[in-house]
Amino acid sequence: MVQNLTAATLSGTLRLELSGKKNLPPLEQPYGPLDPTKVVHLTFDVPDLNVSEGGWVATYTTKANNLTVTVKQNLAVRQWSVIGPFLGDFEGGPEATIGQNRIDLSKNYTDTFGGEQKCRS
Repeated sequence: MVQNLTAATLSGTLRLELSGKKNLPPLEQPYGPLDPTKVVHLTFDVPDLNVSEGGWVATYTTKANNLTVTVKQNLAVRQWSVIGPFLGDFEGGPEATIGQNRIDLSKNYTDTFGGEQKCRS
């Protein structure tokens, strides 16, 4: 996601570099022009990436209007930001049994990849 927080129109390129078990070439995707306060959601198709192998780190870099921003994300760590599930989400996966209309914040849950997820507030 790229959001324009400036008062000017924004254009640039988002670069994805993956480091892990294989050497994968960097991917780039242009965006813009993006009006002030607007958001664009960018996706990358990486067919040779198997996140279940573990050890992958994604580095996202964008340069726009003479400003460079870099963010790193460990793909082995899931960032849960919503308590769910909601009707239709996670059809059939282990997450479908979490909650059943409530979440016990003292419990740990197993995610789709077999990892133990601890509730944090």
